[in-house]
Amino acid sequence: MLEHHYDLVIQHHASVEPVDHLVRDLLVLLDKEGDPYIEYKLSEGLLFPDSKTAVLENITQDEAEYYQKRFRELMVETSIRPTLQQTIEKLNLVENNTKDLHICPACQHQQPRSKSGMNTCQNCNLVAEKYQRHQRREDNPTQESGVYKFQQDKLMREALARARLGEEEQLRREAKLQISLESTKRPLDIAIGVTAIALMLLAGILIITSIQRKETHTLASQPPLGLQKLEGAAGPNTKTLTAELAEPSDLAAKPTREPLSATEPNSAKTHQIISQAQIDQLKTLLEKDRPNPYLNKLSPEQFKADHQKLERLLELNKPELAVAFINQLTDQYAAALMLLKVADSERKQNHHSNDADILRTFNHLLSRAPAIQQPLVSASFSLLLRLQGQDQQAHAMLATTLADLRATNNSLLFIVDSERGDSAQTQKLGIVLQIIKDYHRFAQTAAAYEFIKVAEEILAASPKDALIQAEGMTLLAAACLVLGEQAQALAWLNKIPDPNTREQLLAKLHRL
Repeated sequence: MLEHHYDLVIQHHASVEPVDHLVRDLLVLLDKEGDPYIEYKLSEGLLFPDSKTAVLENITQDEAEYYQKRFRELMVETSIRPTLQQTIEKLNLVENNTKDLHICPACQHQQPRSKSGMNTCQNCNLVAEKYQRHQRREDNPTQESGVYKFQQDKLMREALARARLGEEEQLRREAKLQISLESTKRPLDIAIGVTAIALMLLAGILIITSIQRKETHTLASQPPLGLQKLEGAAGPNTKTLTAELAEPSDLAAKPTREPLSATEPNSAKTHQIISQAQIDQLKTLLEKDRPNPYLNKLSPEQFKADHQKLERLLELNKPELAVAFINQLTDQYAAALMLLKVADSERKQNHHSNDADILRTFNHLLSRAPAIQQPLVSASFSLLLRLQGQDQQAHAMLATTLADLRATNNSLLFIVDSERGDSAQTQKLGIVLQIIKDYHRFAQTAAAYEFIKVAEEILAASPKDALIQAEGMTLLAAACLVLGEQAQALAWLNKIPDPNTREQLLAKLHRL
């Protein structure tokens, strides 16, 4: 019976990976690593889909369907078409002559044909199908020469790139050597210059001090000019008069400090407790759509772009590829938020095949998260367990995080580098606000209300500094706004002690 053979043709691909990475993955899939012919075919088919290049030729229908399925897993769409008629006629001729016997093309040994489609010679162990494919390659020298030319060009480009890198490295080394030689000369010159300047300054200070001492001594030893004239005109009896004339000058000099002390209370009254720049920063806390401040290795734009890639993978129903994509992220908190997105998508579709991978990835993120992200990732882990219906484990996971947030002796864990120099309690309130936003985003509003109580306890233990109290009350108001509690947010803003800050934040709330 005639066995039909087919070619596998690339139509298009929807992968986000670069073409060279995709070619490498397909070579691994086909077990053809290092094969320049297949690499050229794959590159041509992915870069130029209109060429309809056959990447696999003269294979059975079962093999074609198997590889078509595997290619689709890598987001590469293919089609199956019959092999060229000339090849089919050759196969028909061989099958008509041999019927149910297989004749080895190398040693002409005859044996029964294998039903699996792969005929291995019992005499010389030659696989006939692989031998025939090799023969077909040799029958097409033009195509083969093009493949080798492509490979040679690739090797030439790599060699030029290596040479360019070597030249740049050599220039860098020479520059470092030159800088090091110059730096060895500089310390002595700098030391001599600094010593000379120090000696000049010291000499100048000594000269000025000696001059001031001489002038002070001269002025102290001579009486005022007016008194000398009186003594010369009236004689020695005028000494008591001059003494009496000299006394009122001392009395007139004493009240000169009273106006300075009188102005000090006025300057203290005009000093504002909270500056306008700080008030403007407090206003941004009330905005619901402000960027997430706890992504330490991703910008908001990059996080948005990665989130769009994740949604595309979920739309294609590829949750396992989404988890693999998340594992490549360097920001642990961003990865935790995206894992929650995957888990929520799986829950809505009632799929649970990837739950173990998601839990394993979360454990890995929790072990690598920095101190400031630990409570956020831990709360996200608890939220994941809630989404999967494991409420008891979710409460146990959250207990440690709540204890850390309530504690007053762990301030160092919640201090981050900040120009504003926020206190540890303010950092804790900011983290609680972000957790409430995350829980509300995944429809866990009831659990989010528990964090409002935690925030009130943190605010009660905060320092009584005006700015810290204003920040805490503003963060609590922002948390109430997230949960839709407008009246409660208004009540928190009314408690701010500084009247100017309170009025501006209330005006901002009304505009929202």
